[in-house]
Amino acid sequence: MEKKPVYSLPKEIKDKFESALLAGCTIAEACLFAGLSGEDYSEHCKNNPGYFEKCELLRDQPVIDSRFTLAKSVKENADMAHKYLKAKRKDEFSERSEHTGRDGEALQISVTNYSELQQKEVAKRILDSEPVDEILNLHVPKKLQNNKK
Repeated sequence: MEKKPVYSLPKEIKDKFESALLAGCTIAEACLFAGLSGEDYSEHCKNNPGYFEKCELLRDQPVIDSRFTLAKSVKENADMAHKYLKAKRKDEFSERSEHTGRDGEALQISVTNYSELQQKEVAKRILDSEPVDEILNLHVPKKLQNNKK
């Protein structure tokens, strides 16, 4: 039985593919950028254990770069440092407002069931023998009103 040769990506395609991953591209975007078919990428992953995991790690590089940029910015910019603390230490640094009732008591909330009130109103109007259009608050165009007669 003849052994099938192991497929390996050409270096320039592999480099281009990995540079797209380093920019945060998805696998599909990196394949498109490098001119690599999905089938060839899958075959390369199959023949190179751990390559898929490496690709996932490469895609995280922009996050790591952003963390370092943020850390540097926080050291040099008080406004950025304050924003960072508001996001990371909400209990201590976030801006918040509390709403209370009179003298700091809890707010009193009243809930009205408008659906039930509407049903009662419609029933009352029916009992009072009002025209159906008025009961349902229908606005019938004049053109159609003339056809009703």
